[in-house]
Amino acid sequence: MSETFTPAPPTMQRRHDLDALRAIAMLLGIVLHSALSFAPIPWIVQDSQQSQFFYYLFSFIHGFRMPLFFLISGFFTAMLWRKRGLLALFKQRSKRILLPLVLGMWTIIPLLWVVSISISLAQNQADSKNTISNKSQFAVEDGIWQVSRTGDLAELETQIKAGANLNARQPNSGTTPLGEAVIGNQPAAVTLLLKHGADPNQRSLDNSTPLHWACILGRAEIAAQLIDAEADVSAQNNYQSTPTDNLEIDWPTTRVIASMMKTEFDQKEIEQGRRQISKSLGNEGENIANALFGLLFLFPVFHHLWFLWFLCWLVIGFAVYAAMLDSLNIKNVPQWFTASPLRYLWLVPLTMLPQAFMGIENPSFGPDTSVGLLPLPQVLFYYAIFFGFGALYYDCKDVAGRLGKRWYITLPFAVFILFPVGMVFIEGESKLLNNLQEEYHRLAYLTVQVLFAWTVACGSMGMFRSLLHQERKSLRYISDSSYWLYLAHMPLVLILQFIVRDWPLPALLKFTIVCGVTTISLLISYQLCVRYTWLGNLLNGPRKRPQPLLTATLASSDITSHTPKSTGEMSG
Repeated sequence: MSETFTPAPPTMQRRHDLDALRAIAMLLGIVLHSALSFAPIPWIVQDSQQSQFFYYLFSFIHGFRMPLFFLISGFFTAMLWRKRGLLALFKQRSKRILLPLVLGMWTIIPLLWVVSISISLAQNQADSKNTISNKSQFAVEDGIWQVSRTGDLAELETQIKAGANLNARQPNSGTTPLGEAVIGNQPAAVTLLLKHGADPNQRSLDNSTPLHWACILGRAEIAAQLIDAEADVSAQNNYQSTPTDNLEIDWPTTRVIASMMKTEFDQKEIEQGRRQISKSLGNEGENIANALFGLLFLFPVFHHLWFLWFLCWLVIGFAVYAAMLDSLNIKNVPQWFTASPLRYLWLVPLTMLPQAFMGIENPSFGPDTSVGLLPLPQVLFYYAIFFGFGALYYDCKDVAGRLGKRWYITLPFAVFILFPVGMVFIEGESKLLNNLQEEYHRLAYLTVQVLFAWTVACGSMGMFRSLLHQERKSLRYISDSSYWLYLAHMPLVLILQFIVRDWPLPALLKFTIVCGVTTISLLISYQLCVRYTWLGNLLNGPRKRPQPLLTATLASSDITSHTPKSTGEMSG
């Protein structure tokens, strides 16, 4: 009687396209961090040649890169669980995620601190002498603004008697003469201007008051003068920050702002001045709470390795999800729920919930970053949605590739419509905003950000599935090496950014140098020192070093000649 063979149910094969896409998401991190010194935003290194283009490049990549990464991570986590079970999942994730995080905290992160502190000290010394050569938005115009900043009291009195407008805003930054006196640390000029009717609450272009500047720069004596003149301590600027909030701005951001203002600064003096202002305002108890919050949630314990820490939390959460599915005996998820365009009807509103708590103090395109000892709840929830969707998507068994099928429509829509509209909301001035009621600005802004992240993530998955559905050796190598490149890139990026900082070359050329040298150097280190070592085994699993062609041929011939032939065919 012949045996009846029952074929196993079809299973999802290894997604080589998603392997490659996850690698691209990680490598884009090198591009993103390399661009930061050339963008007019706070960063450890401030290049002499900056361009708004790099701000747009940073915003574009940041808007989708990590959501895409966590989505794919959720997919592969579900795949591993379904194939091997929870115990194997925990063992594999401990080896691939937790252990590299622990090793990185003892090697890469200390090195990054040393590099960052050394560069900051060198830049502080240079910036305090006003050596940054790029055009500043705080360049001081001639006239009453200039004499207010320099504290030329005789000339200031002359201009006041001549009828100068004490509340006039200069074209570049919108600061008033009183604001310039604050920036220049001229208490006598502040006294004179207030005496003759200067408004202590006159706003600059970003709606900051002179007291905002005094708090940023730790001008304790001037802050006391302004408060006595009834300056509004609760006034909010365009970043929803009050003068009191400005007392808590981190030092890298403070250094960048002070450098842009073209004013001399000293970290100890600024911090001491801020403490005096805080004490005079009676905010000591609040400051203790803020300091504790900052230590737990904001202090950069993990730096760029925060994503590994998040994955540890998400895997624990996934275990609860997996146990629930097992108890309910749920094996599949309906495709219409995850793979069809109907997914946006629940994904977008759900993702807008955590996004609504981000970008409040410092508006930016994309999610906030959480690098502290404890994840910021809204950021963890945000990425948990993408991670969870990836797990759901695996269980819907989208063999036909419905997700992202029309990527050639969704990707251009995200790139050429959603992203520009999102940047318009950040910059805050356009006919589009004027035609939209103000109470709807925030809602529209959140919708655009979230929809951009989802359309790019799903569209990219569809594009890679369509174009890279078969394994290629080159992409396999990139996928393997990307983990190491991302883990190790930050110290090298900072060093290279500092080296080229004052080179008289176009920003795009210097960015290419930083990005290219970093990538090539780390690829060489991966091939020589990581790929076939215990570290490569830890990161990617064992990789067998290829044998020379002659050796491999001889070995194969030797095995064949000494292997006895069987009566039946040998299985390969």
